Parts: sequence; structure tokens; C-alpha cells
Amino acid sequence: MTIFIDLAASWIVRVSMITVMLGISVTMNDALYKTAQHANTNAALASTADIVYRDLNMAGYNISGYFYYAFGTTTSNDMTFYGDLNGGGVPETIRYYTSLDASTGLYKLYRSVNRENSGTPLLLGKDFTSVKFQYYKYNGVLTTNYWEVASVRIKLEQQIPAATSGFTTALNDFRVYPANL
Repeated sequence: MTIFIDLAASWIVRVSMITVMLGISVTMNDALYKTAQHANTNAALASTADIVYRDLNMAGYNISGYFYYAFGTTTSNDMTFYGDLNGGGVPETIRYYTSLDASTGLYKLYRSVNRENSGTPLLLGKDFTSVKFQYYKYNGVLTTNYWEVASVRIKLEQQIPAATSGFTTALNDFRVYPANL
């Protein structure tokens, strides 16, 4: 009889150990998935920020004779500026703007360049919880006047897919000081 009790107890211990190992495995896979989603979102956000940064650095480049000011539109969700992006001697009109997706409640960021893709806007990123453009004068004071812009701060906040707790958004907040202003 004691042998049966010992066998039953050993089976209970084994089943308990297997249950614990499976639970740890599922938890580790979930953590790995969340970490990968966070890393992928951060990488996509960094790519978007890099494109905006490179374009803004060209604001005002080679515009004399075409435009008097480097910026045209300066709102918190719409930015238009001029610069010779391709070095061809004629400045392009570059526009970044957001659009609210009514079905998700999240923003999409578009980039439009008049000499690229026949001026058709390019979807640069989606699932943003926030996209903000702020403009500063030379003395660091906020402005909305396009003729006073000396630097631009861009804040991009993007939702991490399938994140329900912990870090649910990724943030890229940077400021650009175009050399040609």
C-alpha cells in the first residue's frame, strides 16, 4: 500500500513540476513577444523620425529667388517648408501633416514633396497616439509665425501593437535646428 502512495505522490510531484515549467515557458514567451513588439515599434518610430529630421535640416536651403521664408504652414499638426532636398537648384515644397483615423482614434503621418511621386502624399507612419510640431524663435520662445521659425520640435508617440499593460506607447521627441534659417 505504501508503494502505491509513493507512486501517486511522485506522479503528483511530476505533474506539478511540468505545470510550473509550462507556466514559466508561456510567461517567458509572452515577455519575449512584448519585448519584440516594443523593439519593432521603436525601430519604426526611429526611421520615421530620421526622415523628418533629414528633411527639416534642408529647410531654407537654396530657396533665395523662389521663397522669402523657409516655412509656410506652422501648426501643431501641419508643417510646410521649402528646401532643395535633391540639390537640383530648385527648392521643393515639403509638407508633413496628420490625419485622424476615425475607426481607431489614432493618427497617421503623411509626407508630401511636390517633385516626388507626382506630389502624392506618402504614408510615413500610422497608429500614432500623438504627433506634435512646435516652432521656436532664435531666442527659444514658442511661435506660430512662419517668418520667425528658427527651430522645430517634433514629438512622435506611437502605440505598441498588442500592448495591454506596462509600456503601451513608444516616444521619439527631438528638436531640429536647420542650418539654413
